Amino acid sequence: MSTDVLGFVWIHGINQSESDLRDMQDWILRHLRQFGLLDRFCQTDGTPMVWCAQWRSLGSFLGDLEDLSRHRTRREEATLDIQNTIRQAWTTLETYRYGTARTALLVCAHSMGQPLGLMALHGLQKDSTYPVRTSLLSVGGPLGNQDPVVRRFLHTGVDGSYWVRHLVPQKPTALFEWTDVWNPLDPVCCAPVLGYSAYPGACGTMFKVMGQPPILNPLERNVTKYHGMYFEYDEIWHEANAMLTRLQSP
Repeated sequence: MSTDVLGFVWIHGINQSESDLRDMQDWILRHLRQFGLLDRFCQTDGTPMVWCAQWRSLGSFLGDLEDLSRHRTRREEATLDIQNTIRQAWTTLETYRYGTARTALLVCAHSMGQPLGLMALHGLQKDSTYPVRTSLLSVGGPLGNQDPVVRRFLHTGVDGSYWVRHLVPQKPTALFEWTDVWNPLDPVCCAPVLGYSAYPGACGTMFKVMGQPPILNPLERNVTKYHGMYFEYDEIWHEANAMLTRLQSP
């Protein structure tokens, strides 16, 4: 059991069915247990400090993309859902804190959870601080993708309203650390020709699957093979573990 009070918030991406959302808490707890991290979040009474920041998904990849692009209110609702979960995590962590123990929160965002999570964390700053030391681990997110279509999508919605690239042009000051994991064969986070560039303030960390070919195979389902499988590999969880250790540093 951890002496400090550590928490974990998971932010999912698009294309989540009602069944996916219903099973998500069990999914993240199972993965934390499988890769040896769950004990770091469990308190002496056995309570895991683990939350899923669920925001409404239409259960359709293209449907979610269009919905978020066309409707500013949908982006705002999703951001608010995530903020409410992070606030709940901070409050609960402080409730469990005792003596000289410290509190810390690791936010882990996958795919579209990355820009939505960044918006949420930006809006939660108060005088450039958070009530609990907080780091962001984003995995397979589109903010580093250099494709101009992707960049435009993340800057201004179809309705003309600004989004994350305009509103949050760099890492929120209050964030202790932001590590952004990407795979060169993941078309969501890396453009096939123009590549990847770390978002201002983020530490870009390249990840490759063992035996991965040097270029995309047009006959493979690369989104499924590379974008959807990060969390089945030890390396991702080793990075999360290292970030937790740094969060606990003086």
